[in-house]
Amino acid sequence: MDNIVDVGRLWQIIKRNALLMALLGVASGSIAYGIATHVMQPQYRATAALLVNRKATSGQQGVQLGDQQADVQLIQTYKDILTRPIILNDAIKRLELPTKVEKVSRQPAKHTTDAFGRTVEVTAAQPAQYEWRASKYTDSQLTTKQLVRMVNVSSLTNYQVFSINVDASNPTAARDIANAIADAFQAKILDIMAVSNVSIVSRATRPTEPVVPNKQLMVLAGLVAGVGLGLAIGVVRELTDRTIKTETFMTDELGLTNLGTITGIGRIKERRVILNEQGISRIKQRI
Repeated sequence: MDNIVDVGRLWQIIKRNALLMALLGVASGSIAYGIATHVMQPQYRATAALLVNRKATSGQQGVQLGDQQADVQLIQTYKDILTRPIILNDAIKRLELPTKVEKVSRQPAKHTTDAFGRTVEVTAAQPAQYEWRASKYTDSQLTTKQLVRMVNVSSLTNYQVFSINVDASNPTAARDIANAIADAFQAKILDIMAVSNVSIVSRATRPTEPVVPNKQLMVLAGLVAGVGLGLAIGVVRELTDRTIKTETFMTDELGLTNLGTITGIGRIKERRVILNEQGISRIKQRI
């Protein structure tokens, strides 16, 4: 038989295997959702944005534009420096420093009005109270190799702003590491490249949603894979099917002569032979 599958034949295959394709699609999507929810460890991303540019030394617009273009070209150098041990080791030290935590919030002064309409202070303002706490990263044993795998630096073309992206299983750790690297870069870049104008455009915040795994994308991929598998099974069945389905194949393809057609009569459940009065046998059959 002809093993070429045209559009019409493919549509017939899809209709005949629609149920199989739907079942496999739902099953694959469910498996993908289960893997994304219960097997894969979620990863959170925190981002800090930096701007590095040299202070203008001339009021001429052409010189300033040239400085900006030079800064843009140096972005790749900055991105490489950010993942070097000189920055990452300093970031680790910053993470291990004790942190100042607010113990009691600042209390504003309370006032009232006396009988003469004057404002009288009832309670004086109380300053906030702080305490130093040991860092939770003191015993974490972070290494530069671990940070290199967690850090990714990105930037847009012709922009002086670049971003420090940190992926971690703990959203708080992702935020703290991104901010520590940004602070370390701001402090060290002056000694490395004599660049003093470093600005942290935005500090990292604690992410609330994981970036990995993308459940919607995984479910969609599983659904497409299941439907594709069902379609592939249907195509293989069609191409390996050697049964004859039409009369034209017998006459046109094989060159045989059509002697007639035998229609289906169903299954014969009972057949009896009865002799009539003349001794002639006749067949009585019940379908």
